[in-house]
Amino acid sequence: MVIGHVNTKGFLVQWLYTFHMPLFFALSGYILYKFGKNIPFRKFLLKRTKSILWPFILFRLLLFIYWIVIESHFRDFDMGPIWFLIILYLAELVAYPIFYNKKSNSFWIVFVCCFVSVLWFALKLVLPASFLSSWFLRFLNGLMWYIFGYICGIVEQDIRMISLASKQKIFLTSLLYLLSVAIGYLNPGVSMWSNLYGKNYLLFMLGGIIGSIWLGFVCKWFVTRNTFLQFLGQNTITILAVHEPIKRIVLKIAEMGTQRVGMNVTITEFQENTLCSLVVVAVVFAISLIIVNFLRRIKSSLPRKIRDNLMTFIR
Repeated sequence: MVIGHVNTKGFLVQWLYTFHMPLFFALSGYILYKFGKNIPFRKFLLKRTKSILWPFILFRLLLFIYWIVIESHFRDFDMGPIWFLIILYLAELVAYPIFYNKKSNSFWIVFVCCFVSVLWFALKLVLPASFLSSWFLRFLNGLMWYIFGYICGIVEQDIRMISLASKQKIFLTSLLYLLSVAIGYLNPGVSMWSNLYGKNYLLFMLGGIIGSIWLGFVCKWFVTRNTFLQFLGQNTITILAVHEPIKRIVLKIAEMGTQRVGMNVTITEFQENTLCSLVVVAVVFAISLIIVNFLRRIKSSLPRKIRDNLMTFIR
């Protein structure tokens, strides 16, 4: 996510964009299947409001105040990466009755996923470009990938008895990786925020499916559990919200620094150079983690009711 928002040119970011947003929605659906089944709707709504909607409102307000104080003089206010949170919140509320009703079985859920996919594709072709149509298409697209993630949980449960040798796992993940890279090369220009899906809708779908499954297999088979990865997973929302303004500050400081030494490297040049972008990513990521730890300390000093209701997204 951070790499994709810092680097603006080159194959790395082109490839990441083919699957990173579908992956985030799919992971949410997968996690619901694994850990959130049979939750009463009222409890589900309250939990999602605390963990998704409230952080969206809070960070939206904080980022707006920051924009007024600092950035309003040279750039317009925009949504930023936290658009993902409001789409995810709506997708989860709509998906809940799809998963948990009298018709809720594997065939029904797959059928709804296909229906949402066809509806999204058809409306993308016929709807005129507007503010409302753009948001509705983002919602349908996010809902589609969210349901897909839930289906992945069902499929995994059904085939859990199948065991693969280490060589077979390496071969399968390598094959999926190569297919994902090939799709990244063949279908550039993907952006779920901009409702752009590259040259081919089918390749966009395949890119999201293959890239998500590939990374899922890598994490399941080859990544061991550790405290740092768990920490990142638990605080992704904060990193999502704060890394974009941090990125702009770091890039501006980097540009000013090169001007002082006579190199005159522009922000655009920093973002278009993959190596420079990765250095900026490391700095942005480090600062984001400092902010996460700062918020954790604030949370620990607050009354229990506030921690449990307004700060649940900080772990």
